[in-house]
Amino acid sequence: MALYFASDIIDNASRDLNHGIQG
Repeated sequence: MALYFASDIIDNASRDLNHGIQG
């Protein structure tokens, strides 16, 4: 459960990072 939660946070963070680099 905690692992899934952490992976969700990492996924969101990496998505934000990608948007920041692209835009």
